[in-house]
Amino acid sequence: MLPLCSSCSAPAVSVALTSEMVCIPQTDHYDPVCTSDGESYTASDCTKYYSGGWDNLGIISNAFGSLPYLVVEKFVWCGLVDTVMDVMVYRLDENCYLNAAGNASHKLTLGRKLTITTYADANCMNAASEVTADRSTIPSKGCSAGDMKFLLFNAIPVFSVLAVYEDSTCSGTPSQLIFAPAIGCHDSPAIANAPCKNIGNSLFALSSCTQDYSAFGASVFGTGNPYVIEEASSQSGCGKIGLVTMYPPDDTCHNKPHSVYSFRATMDTDDTLFLTMFTDLDCTGKDGTTTLSRDELMLPTCSMEECFFLDYLCSLENCDWWWGCSRKLSIGGINIGANAIKSAVMVFNESSCANDPVQIIAKNQLTCSPQTPTCTELSIGSNGMYQDRACIGDVAAFAESRFTSSPYLIIEKYKDGTYCGKEKETVVYKADGTCYYSYIDGVSVRILPSFGNSVTIIKYQTTPCSDSDAEIVAIGSTYVNTRKNTP
Repeated sequence: MLPLCSSCSAPAVSVALTSEMVCIPQTDHYDPVCTSDGESYTASDCTKYYSGGWDNLGIISNAFGSLPYLVVEKFVWCGLVDTVMDVMVYRLDENCYLNAAGNASHKLTLGRKLTITTYADANCMNAASEVTADRSTIPSKGCSAGDMKFLLFNAIPVFSVLAVYEDSTCSGTPSQLIFAPAIGCHDSPAIANAPCKNIGNSLFALSSCTQDYSAFGASVFGTGNPYVIEEASSQSGCGKIGLVTMYPPDDTCHNKPHSVYSFRATMDTDDTLFLTMFTDLDCTGKDGTTTLSRDELMLPTCSMEECFFLDYLCSLENCDWWWGCSRKLSIGGINIGANAIKSAVMVFNESSCANDPVQIIAKNQLTCSPQTPTCTELSIGSNGMYQDRACIGDVAAFAESRFTSSPYLIIEKYKDGTYCGKEKETVVYKADGTCYYSYIDGVSVRILPSFGNSVTIIKYQTTPCSDSDAEIVAIGSTYVNTRKNTP
């Protein structure tokens, strides 16, 4: 094994492993004797290599330290893991490096494909041979042409970026952002410095690269501007992301780049997304529409998808069969965590909406705009209720600010069967022992804080509250202020 470096101290430039009948080991594997021919420095040692990029002494990993590196295994017949012929290990960058003899060199080219070019000179000028691996075969450690396997270590996942525009100046906000996994970002310009290029289908684009497509999309579309995030995979289960597309739901026909298809994304007033696919470039040949509610966008799940409509993905990596693809649709540009935007309806039993409310109903929203006038009458029969609305983040903090003189109870409601995984709404009740009409429940409710932090909830089907039709629910202290789920 021959690590090539500047002084036999890590990191090495390359490591070559060959099978030998006789091998003389170093006295100290981790402080090897270094030799130089005036052009380069080398150290040789003996170790046992295991297919998959490992050796029993850890010499390969020690030679490169924390630097990204590439292991190339050459097999007699790829698929037989015990027939490795030889192994070369390279630094994972695009610099030109001299070989151990000082009379040749090599250079890697990184992108959607990985290319290793060897040169017959010391300066990477006269190409002698070239080996190429498709990016999609590397994560799976699959066999490539020439009975080789390519293995990456310490490599940071990166994505190529295509910002798609519908004008030749590539100005303003793009109609689409397309991210595809890549091997390196070394020669990609920042998006602001990239040239605007014609990519066909009356589309133009800027190219760049990023390590974080979520952050990149947020920086382009901005906060408070919802945009659809489509994560596609050539496999079922959305396990390996092969393509990510982001676009605003602007109810406009958009062509897909490198394709003969188009799409239109629309979001209605209750934050339901309608994504319609078309089999032509002008949104006339409708194929089908995917409809997702606000909750489904905020807590996305994976769905099977026809590879037919993910043809750009399938041009980048192999799609096994017609229904073998999958995708996940979510929403960006908003906060969907604990402090997500919520629309809050405050219900009062007096017309000024100035005192403590009797109820607050908060629901997650993709967008929220305060409404005017601020205090209006509710149409709920003869109960004389009034409402005020607000856009809020944290429900508990908001409730504390509104209930200035009364105790209150916060109840988080979740969708059935989700084990408190998908929140439906949060309701805050005034809990001073008085009977109030509940706008959200359609009945009257009296809440009594009881001994030991327990709570008693009494529901009445008629107004005024009559004990003859009372439904009583007692919630023990085990479930109050403990974040435990009620049965």
